[in-house]
Amino acid sequence: MDIQCPACQAGFRIPDEKLPTDRESLAFSCPKCAHPITVDLRPETEAAFELADPLETMDPDAAAEDTENIFDQAYDATEKPFDFVTSGEKTALICESDPALAEKINQALEEIGFTCAAAESTLSAIKYMRYHTFDLVALNENFDGQAPETNPIRLFLSRLPMATRRLMFVTLVTRQYRTMDSMAAYNLSVNQVIHEKNIDEIGAIIRQGLDDNDAFYLTFKKVQAAINAADAI
Repeated sequence: MDIQCPACQAGFRIPDEKLPTDRESLAFSCPKCAHPITVDLRPETEAAFELADPLETMDPDAAAEDTENIFDQAYDATEKPFDFVTSGEKTALICESDPALAEKINQALEEIGFTCAAAESTLSAIKYMRYHTFDLVALNENFDGQAPETNPIRLFLSRLPMATRRLMFVTLVTRQYRTMDSMAAYNLSVNQVIHEKNIDEIGAIIRQGLDDNDAFYLTFKKVQAAINAADAI
């Protein structure tokens, strides 16, 4: 079977004899850019796989699996978050259903140098991430009417390949945990938690979190950059 990554357009082949026969689809990461790919294995279907609705399940594992299946292989330019992003420009995805909170987050992030895209729903957020690796994701635990424990976007981000996830900074806006609660952030697989009551200070809080994160991953990022440079030669 010939497969093309929808993100980097890399092409490769999987021998038919290695394809599972007891499943309808196969999910894996692109070996070149680590972008999630899902392939329809149903014999009568040559088009892209059916989209799974992440709102249909409240089971955490099922929610994460369904969210991964949102990557339709059919190209649609309207699903791209930005028309053009210059080299080195920092980008952020805002997943906040409350317009007032979304505006405050957007303003704070723009003030510290981010170009922002706002997701209208879980589906649009995941489709945005199909085309672009954001430097920062600001996610409300209840975004799109989801329960905090089973928020599909948070679960999706937690299952990204580590090489991709380490390049992203995830801020979770919450009503359950105190701002900068490191243990809560660790347990939720995010970089930082911010309580809604501190939303007016979100710019300064995110800046502090980014500085701490950069210091923690400084060596890793230097090694990763050297590896990428060597691969490009």
